[in-house]
Amino acid sequence: AEIYPTEYRGKCVAQSTAIFWFSNFLVSLTFLSMARWLGNHGVFFFYTVIVILSEVWFYINMPETAGKSFHEIQAMFALSEQQHALAAAAAAGSKTNYGSLPTDDIQLSKDGDRVVVVV
Repeated sequence: AEIYPTEYRGKCVAQSTAIFWFSNFLVSLTFLSMARWLGNHGVFFFYTVIVILSEVWFYINMPETAGKSFHEIQAMFALSEQQHALAAAAAAGSKTNYGSLPTDDIQLSKDGDRVVVVV
């Protein structure tokens, strides 16, 4: 819970807990039928492959935060959110070149079916 900003901590912990219990539910739901098909060793091998693929995905896609302060981590993810805002606006069908926009204080505004970047 310490990694979440104070204003979002409750929602983030609730989401983490829900994902944890849903994952446990999926394992409980699938284990016995998969054990019949693959055997015990096969099921554990299958779950091991899922864990390894997840670790590779996280290693590639998540920035390293070891040794950084909470504020440095927030700044790292704030840049990602700003880049995401530009990508979301571009994906909404806008023809503007967003590469030249400054990335400080970018906000998205919904205008009907369009997404507008407010700088």
